[in-house]
Amino acid sequence: MRLQINITDQLTPHLRNFNVAVTDRVPMMQKLGEDLAKALREHFRKRDSRPNSKGWPKRHFWNKEGRENTALTQYNATSATVTIASAAIAHKLKGGTVRPKRARALAIPAIAAAYKAIQPSAMDNPERLAYVPLNRGNLVAMLAERRKNRRARPRVWFWIVKQATHRADPKTLPPQADVERQIQASAQQYLDRIAARGA
Repeated sequence: MRLQINITDQLTPHLRNFNVAVTDRVPMMQKLGEDLAKALREHFRKRDSRPNSKGWPKRHFWNKEGRENTALTQYNATSATVTIASAAIAHKLKGGTVRPKRARALAIPAIAAAYKAIQPSAMDNPERLAYVPLNRGNLVAMLAERRKNRRARPRVWFWIVKQATHRADPKTLPPQADVERQIQASAQQYLDRIAARGA
């Protein structure tokens, strides 16, 4: 799954007037597409610079999934397409339910160390954890540290669930109004350069 954002000559009334000023529109649409891709990458960079909401170690999700996968992929005389080739970013934008693909259940980190490890099999010593069945609806079990003292409260590392549902994140992409203003500014700068060369 990937996201595609298109710029066309009907994005704003401002762009529809360019037919009079520009004979060859291909370089203009290429420039607008490149500027849009640049703006999106900057948006993802800023999101990545913010602390994790739980204070856990950063995985640099927005850089890896957003910024590094955003590029101008197509342009012609009437449109340009910027693609964000990341199913994870598309899921962030739209939300939805995640189900296991290669296992019977999902492992959800319960503490910072588990979040850093990403999954139980990636831990340095996964044998330190014990599988504790719970079977409470969506909650299947927990992976907790093996206790020497059975009376001690177990330290849970992962919750094992059948599926996980995520809300849509409305801030996955920058506001449409901000994007349109940036494209208008880029278009005007392009036209100003054309006019200056012809003066």
